[in-house]
Amino acid sequence: MGLPLASVVLVLLLCQTAQAACPQVCSCNSHHIVRCANKSLTAVPPNIPDDTEVLDLSGSGIRDLQGLSDQHLPQLNELTLTGNQLSNIPDRAFVNFVEINMADNPFHCDCAIDDLRKWVAGKALFKDKIICASPELMRGRPLDTVYPDQLEKMCQSASLFDTSAVVGSFFGGFLLAVVAYVVVVVVRRRRLGRKKPRSGDFGKLEEEDT
Repeated sequence: MGLPLASVVLVLLLCQTAQAACPQVCSCNSHHIVRCANKSLTAVPPNIPDDTEVLDLSGSGIRDLQGLSDQHLPQLNELTLTGNQLSNIPDRAFVNFVEINMADNPFHCDCAIDDLRKWVAGKALFKDKIICASPELMRGRPLDTVYPDQLEKMCQSASLFDTSAVVGSFFGGFLLAVVAYVVVVVVRRRRLGRKKPRSGDFGKLEEEDT
């Protein structure tokens, strides 16, 4: 005997609800896997199903994980973020995870990333090491091999560079103003040095011609 009509309708409604819960740019399946790879995303898409266990956000332009932390995903334990534009992430952003892959992201390793460095130290949940992309002195170094004083120096160096740039810009503008003033003075003096011919001089010139 077939299923009652009410049961069939209920199943169809549940299927439609599950499909509607999946982000439009992603694909979701019954194994609680959500794939949003290579979709040119700039942020984590909303409406990720609450029962998601595996989430693939690789190959996009995501710069931060605010959109992920704003969603309730208690069962999410595997996250792929390779090939995005992440330069830093909040420490303890991944509490329930078993595996995270964040290779090929431009992590900026200065004092702002020190909290993350402390948190990932000794943890095996990261499939690949977090590699510093900048500053130049840190390029290519795994984050877990960098010391806190080295990160602090990166911030100090950046601060000194900014100060030097401001001072250099000020003195450069001042020097340009001085040069412009000297040029104006010289031009005025040359103009004043040219004597205007007097009316009697025109008469002398006429007599010489005759």
